[in-house]
Amino acid sequence: MREATKLWQRLERDYLDEHKHATNRLLHRIGVPLIVFSILLALHGVPWFDAPFWVVLGWSASYAIGSRVLATITLILFIVAWILSAWVVEGTGSGVPWALTTILFLGGWTLLLYGHRLEGNRPAFRTNLVHLWVAPMALVSEVKRGFTT
Repeated sequence: MREATKLWQRLERDYLDEHKHATNRLLHRIGVPLIVFSILLALHGVPWFDAPFWVVLGWSASYAIGSRVLATITLILFIVAWILSAWVVEGTGSGVPWALTTILFLGGWTLLLYGHRLEGNRPAFRTNLVHLWVAPMALVSEVKRGFTT
């Protein structure tokens, strides 16, 4: 577990080094949750998708990096987001609202890419796809720091 913690600390440090511009950080705080939520909405359209499996996977990944608090916050946020996405899907009465899902997904990416343009750098996932996972976890880590400081 120690190696996983060291890896996470390096990845989070890399993420923070690439997101110093205040507006870029704000745009990521908005854009990343929009993208994650749009993906959850889309997953309601996948018959074999089993939310409890993904909840456990997300919690386990967070726990593996050595933080029970981060794991717990991730679990709570995922459950809330999943319930909210289910409420949106059920509220339409016709399944996944694909137009909304697409707008949220593209809108989130537009915010992220614009933020990187302001920052003067390119998204890290272009060279390492692991960074697609790092952004949401880094935001959850910010929430954790808010609770523990």
